[in-house]
Amino acid sequence: MEKHLPDITAKVNKQYRDHATRELANIVRAEIDRIAIGQPVTLGLVDDADDWVIIVLLTKLQVDTRGSEVSSNIVFTLTTALVRGKMLTLIIMRIYEDPDDLRISLDSSKQWTREIAKLNE
Repeated sequence: MEKHLPDITAKVNKQYRDHATRELANIVRAEIDRIAIGQPVTLGLVDDADDWVIIVLLTKLQVDTRGSEVSSNIVFTLTTALVRGKMLTLIIMRIYEDPDDLRISLDSSKQWTREIAKLNE
């Protein structure tokens, strides 16, 4: 599975960029002039089961709104699960300020994955 991580990351990047742009525009209540997402760095495959996989990535996010520029490191967990014969992708994003942010993101992903797995029972 790990050999396919770069391909999976590339496919998710566009969806992530589009979603992040919409969400950030809502948060800052301003039109986003430009959003730049750095090349995601795969931190690893953290959970792998028959019905799901959880991958952790770290990237730099830079947002320009009407001359103002904000830059942050973002940790996100990408969970792909098979639910009743269909693929579900869950992305949890969090600003990375310290290792606790990584733990919180992972714990949230694992909790959601356990809840989703119950749908297959």
